[in-house]
Amino acid sequence: MTPLEYMESQVIKRRLNHDRELARGAPEEQLHNIRQKIGYYEAACDALREQTENHVETD
Repeated sequence: MTPLEYMESQVIKRRLNHDRELARGAPEEQLHNIRQKIGYYEAACDALREQTENHVETD
């Protein structure tokens, strides 16, 4: 599993977690924290994609 695949799987896991917590009526603060984590993982995915694209272009 590549780092990008790992980060993408984390995004999926956190989105599922958010949906579960939303359905159970979790406090907004908890949902907010999960959304922040999703954002961090999405940013990591973007950075890894960019790094991969730049690496391919320079080869």
